[in-house]
Amino acid sequence: MAQSRPDVQQPPHGLSRHELLEHLRAVSAYLPGFIYQLCLSPIGHFYFTFTSTGLESIFGVTQKRLIEDASLLLKKIHSNDYQRLINENVQHIETGKTWHNEFRML
Repeated sequence: MAQSRPDVQQPPHGLSRHELLEHLRAVSAYLPGFIYQLCLSPIGHFYFTFTSTGLESIFGVTQKRLIEDASLLLKKIHSNDYQRLINENVQHIETGKTWHNEFRML
C-alpha cells in the first residue's frame, strides 16, 4: 500500500487510526511474509509508516531502522523490477486507484 498523505486519510468503519494499526499489527503476525505502508513525501522521498514484524526475519532489517531509512529495503528490490515498481507506486499515489503488484526481492 502506498499513500502520499497518511495523516489526512480517514479510517473506515469508525475506527481510529490507532485502532486500525493495532488490528493490523495483530493480524500481520499470522501472515507469511510481511506487509507495509510506503508513502511519498512532498519532496519525493519514499518512507515507511508501517511494517509488520515479519520484515526482520526475512530481510534482517529492524522496523526502527527501516522507518529511519526506507532505502534499506528499497535497494533489495530486484534491479529488473525496481523502476517499474517505483513508477507504479507513484502512479498509485497520484490516482488513489487500487494497486497490486508482484516483484522480486534479493
